[in-house]
Amino acid sequence: MPRYHHDPQTSSRNHKRIRFIKGLYQTWYEMKRLYDSFEESGEASHDQINDLLETQLRVLKDLSHDLYRMPESQELEQRRQRVLDRILGELWHELDKARDNARLLETYHGDPDQILRDDDKTLQALRRLNTQVISTAQRELPILLRRAKRMMDKLVPLFEAILHLYHDNDVVLRTIYFERPFFERVLETPVLEHFFRLIHGSVGEGYSVLIESLLNTRHFEQAEAAIAELHDKAHTNPRLRPYLKRAEASLKQTRLDHQASIIQ
Repeated sequence: MPRYHHDPQTSSRNHKRIRFIKGLYQTWYEMKRLYDSFEESGEASHDQINDLLETQLRVLKDLSHDLYRMPESQELEQRRQRVLDRILGELWHELDKARDNARLLETYHGDPDQILRDDDKTLQALRRLNTQVISTAQRELPILLRRAKRMMDKLVPLFEAILHLYHDNDVVLRTIYFERPFFERVLETPVLEHFFRLIHGSVGEGYSVLIESLLNTRHFEQAEAAIAELHDKAHTNPRLRPYLKRAEASLKQTRLDHQASIIQ
């Protein structure tokens, strides 16, 4: 049976972990798209930034508060999680300011309101202040977006340094396997190898744990597909052959046990 199956509280936490992992990489992907578009065009719309904030980062920030807001501690893993949560909050504020500046530029930049060109001294002063506000928004928007991009680029490796904490969490590992198309789209890298090294320290150990988990949950077709992948990789990497032999033996024994249980 799947690990954690009978523990609703842990199942709920695992659901949040999965949402956070997917949300982090989706936010990183969307942040890169926003930044690249801005670098190319020199423009970032209020709707673009608002969508990133409200559909991605708001959920991510709230999940982080629940999962990674740690008490003060000198223990390295807790410090990493606490910093992750804090920087996510700061990233929100940077993009929130960028959103306001984008709205300001879209709404008021180049406003042809001729009343501000009146000879009245008060209106002249307001015109100068208006020019200063718009100039400040123009100057700050690229600074805010570049800083947000740098923060996001640092947050991902920080989180990946935490991922090894899930080395005994089958739910996280199976989800990465089943959600591979999503991760391949946002990461643009061989997904299983990427996460196996982060969580289990090596590709072979990652495949071994994944295959055992798939077999334990009776996902026989997926286990066979993972074994086939491992078989192909073992052709060029002899270090993977012991993991392949172990996986093939586990598949054979699990099928025999399953058949025996049906006969009984």
